[in-house]
Amino acid sequence: MNCFPRRATCLLALMLTGLTQADELAPFAPSRLSRAGSVLTLPLSRPPSAVYLQSSPERLVVEWAGVRLNGSPPAAPSTPGVSSVRWRQPDLSHVVCEVALNYRVPPAGLRLGDGAVQLDLDYAWEDRYRLSPAVVWSRQEQASGGRYLLWNQLELDPGEGGGSLAVGLAKDRSDAREKITAQVQRFTALGGVNGGYFAGSGGPLGIVFRDGKLVSPHVGRRPPRTTLGVMKDGTVSFEQVVARQGQLASRSGSPWGDVQLALGGGPRLLRRGQVALTTQEEALGPGGNDITRNCARTAVAVTRSGRVVLVTASGYSDNHLQGCRLEELAEQLQARGCTEAMNLDGGASTTMAVGDTVVSRGPAAPAAEISVATTLLVRDSRPQPYPARISVACSERAMPADGGRANLSVEVLDSSGQPVADGTLVRLYASRLKFSKTKWVTKGGKVELQAVALGSVGDGVVRAECAGARDEAHIDLQAGAARRIYAAVAPVRGQFGRVLLTAQAVDARGCPVGRLSLRCAEADQVHTTGANGQCSFELMAPEGGYATLTCPGVEAVRVVIPAPAAPVSPTPRPGATPAVEGPLDSL
Repeated sequence: MNCFPRRATCLLALMLTGLTQADELAPFAPSRLSRAGSVLTLPLSRPPSAVYLQSSPERLVVEWAGVRLNGSPPAAPSTPGVSSVRWRQPDLSHVVCEVALNYRVPPAGLRLGDGAVQLDLDYAWEDRYRLSPAVVWSRQEQASGGRYLLWNQLELDPGEGGGSLAVGLAKDRSDAREKITAQVQRFTALGGVNGGYFAGSGGPLGIVFRDGKLVSPHVGRRPPRTTLGVMKDGTVSFEQVVARQGQLASRSGSPWGDVQLALGGGPRLLRRGQVALTTQEEALGPGGNDITRNCARTAVAVTRSGRVVLVTASGYSDNHLQGCRLEELAEQLQARGCTEAMNLDGGASTTMAVGDTVVSRGPAAPAAEISVATTLLVRDSRPQPYPARISVACSERAMPADGGRANLSVEVLDSSGQPVADGTLVRLYASRLKFSKTKWVTKGGKVELQAVALGSVGDGVVRAECAGARDEAHIDLQAGAARRIYAAVAPVRGQFGRVLLTAQAVDARGCPVGRLSLRCAEADQVHTTGANGQCSFELMAPEGGYATLTCPGVEAVRVVIPAPAAPVSPTPRPGATPAVEGPLDSL
């Protein structure tokens, strides 16, 4: 039975100076999230104590200190790029709004105004790196309409001389699989992508022709599928091809007798500059081995100027379900000036490696590299250095959560192990911390900067990225000295007159103070606060009507304890038989 009046069971949060002045926690009503265009807006009824972006999982986090949640959160709108909105009260004095995002957003997209928090969910950027006189690697990250796409492209200029394509075969066998990074190293290539389809037990399912020899024929039970062919004169062709007596023959009648290397895949994506999907014709659409879903993609194409491009288009965290459809892949290639193109194996197989680094995984994609049967590689005997390694060093392992500062040093080394050239772009992301800007350029191979804590206790994270290299540093953001105590009182169910007093110590900013000794005089107990700054005391309701809390650095705080209501005896109904005490035979 609940022994307290209903009003006494509500949150009684008091902040006192000495024993004379008391302030209740301010009630806080959650607001409704909205999106206009690409901008997400959260109206503010009062200034937040901290606003930041958090990764793994990706979230926009808005915190308020010194408040209690009042009212039901509004229904979360159906917004592209947002998976959920959660309002919660993690402790006595904080309210948190967490907006779960489908992908990370650069810190430059977050804005805090007088009346709202705004986040621009759409963005795009592209970086380019020259790997050799003949090979350029470009990397683009873009988000639009709630979808994310990571586009990596290796572009080979055959007219430059020295650059060439190669077809890699796993462990130089037709019944094996091997990681792409291993094949790049073994073939002394600059980089490459996964090749055609392969059997689960290992080995290619489709044409592989190299060194003047047919290694793998087309799949006889399937229609001929599109094949990339590089002829002896350097020209590149895409045709549906069959293997006959160890030689290749085009289904359209085009000569393939002077082919130097060939790799099967499919379907066709572009023909003479126009989208020309052959999914049904090659039994790769509905009714066949359907690959028309949305997933990560790998492709090879030729531009109007004759350059050969190897492409991966991958998702943020899941290559099986994120990426693009075949039509979108073809349109992206077309927009980038490609005229002829074909699809290669995709989904979990989609991988691009530059040197010994896999660059095609989204920021939150699984780290495991898939082994494949074949690869398409770019080679050049004249490599040029490019950013390959990055490391983040921090001057502090722990610092105050409210305005604490730490010096950071980000070092970037190139593929030869030397500091990168001055002006190399480094992108920074952070949780619970902020910088003066998010895009920096190196000087002497380094970026030197300062991070400032935003007023939220917990793990402060700095993530640095350059090209395909990533590293991060962690800072323990700690509360300052205790300055206030909040408390809540509730009855212990089923125990008349007994109450549970929960107390929380916070610093001047409202951050919870952990590992602090807190004493309740009436309970004659001393407890240590947890990470959330809280601890609890169970005691009988004192005769004086209040309990006194003390801790180092804070004046004594008096918490009102409502007097317990007397148990209510049931009222006898007219005509009811009175209760009888004692044995029946004594009457």
